[in-house]
Amino acid sequence: MTGGPIDVAGTATDLDAVFSPDVPVKVDCYILLGRPAVGEDLNAALERLRARSPGAKIVLLDENKDPHQAIGGLRAGVDGYFHLGISADALVYAVATTVMGEPIVATRMIGPLISVAERFAPPRVDGTVREAGQRRGLSDREMAILDCLVRGDANKTIADRFGVSEASVKRQVRALLQKLGVTNRTQAAVWALEHGFGK
Repeated sequence: MTGGPIDVAGTATDLDAVFSPDVPVKVDCYILLGRPAVGEDLNAALERLRARSPGAKIVLLDENKDPHQAIGGLRAGVDGYFHLGISADALVYAVATTVMGEPIVATRMIGPLISVAERFAPPRVDGTVREAGQRRGLSDREMAILDCLVRGDANKTIADRFGVSEASVKRQVRALLQKLGVTNRTQAAVWALEHGFGK
């Protein structure tokens, strides 16, 4: 791709290697080949890259075609989302479009994304429900997770919805239980229903 609309400034075998002196800090775009390794969720990876190169766009080439994963990636803030099997010409176009400031996603993902987005839309939290959550010190994310618990969603479903690891969800659920003063997910769901969640 060198000499075309894209010049490759450097490559790295993993996220930590991006921070080596061999990879320039001033870049227009990072292209991630797959999600971060176990131990770091996508949100944290994006934060690290943006802290290193403010203003750089991030394109994720994911080996998974699952639209839930795509939604998670987009919610995490990637600027472009494609399957790892994208052609070289399409990748050049995608990166060039992304660098110009237009978020882009593979066309074939749009239909499934809309379908899944409708099913996994954020909870509609009215003022009374939000106030009850805020009195307990719950963040918007924790209220959204609480809504997932009311629906009986498993950690994997919640992780896919928010584009984070299951380990991250477990930590967030533990913190949520502590804030509510309950010991398990069922008790949290009961508290939520009593305070208007899931309606």
